[in-house]
Amino acid sequence: MFSLFSCIVKRVLRTVRSNRLPKPTSGVGRFVYKSNRVSLNLNRHPTSQIVLNGNVYLQSDLGDRGFVNISMAENSILLVDGDLILGPGVHLQVCKNATLTFGGRKSSSGSGITCNTRVMVNQNLTIGSDCLIAWDCFISDCDWHQIHNQPNTISVKIGDGVWVAQGVTILKGSNIGSGSIVASKSVVAGGVFGPQSLIAGNPARVVRHPVAWSRDLDPTH
Repeated sequence: MFSLFSCIVKRVLRTVRSNRLPKPTSGVGRFVYKSNRVSLNLNRHPTSQIVLNGNVYLQSDLGDRGFVNISMAENSILLVDGDLILGPGVHLQVCKNATLTFGGRKSSSGSGITCNTRVMVNQNLTIGSDCLIAWDCFISDCDWHQIHNQPNTISVKIGDGVWVAQGVTILKGSNIGSGSIVASKSVVAGGVFGPQSLIAGNPARVVRHPVAWSRDLDPTH
């Protein structure tokens, strides 16, 4: 009986906390607390837009505590097309006039960023639907310092159903095809990678094709 009462109290408290969360600029979705271990720190310019066509769930899959940090500069856009999970230590930084797009969940059991990952956008960065991004990753479309006689910003696109494993770095000009896997600790320093590729190394290259994966473990294997 006490256990049931405790569960009900926790659910009510999460609902109350969720109702206090910032509202998106537009869309049918909202920010939702799924764990009392995660809090939202949102710093947005009045001209920025947060468009949620799915819910953004703030949850801790690994039991860590921390903040989801979202920074939105002047005229920036955060677009989420389906339900998305964000864990503690996730930092989303969208600079002036830049756009960050998440496809969110479409057909898999979940899509999002586990924890302790930074996504920095200077111009345009797209992460497709049903993607899974592990912890300790860095994804950006910009060098953030100027290398002479080279562009400092090139758009990044991660296709649908891509698994980005632990500790991966994805840099400007990277285009990763749908259904691919980026192996742990890989550095993708630009370039186009076809669909269903196993991408590994520093600098990253295709080491196997085709590959297939799913978010949930198969109990028969």
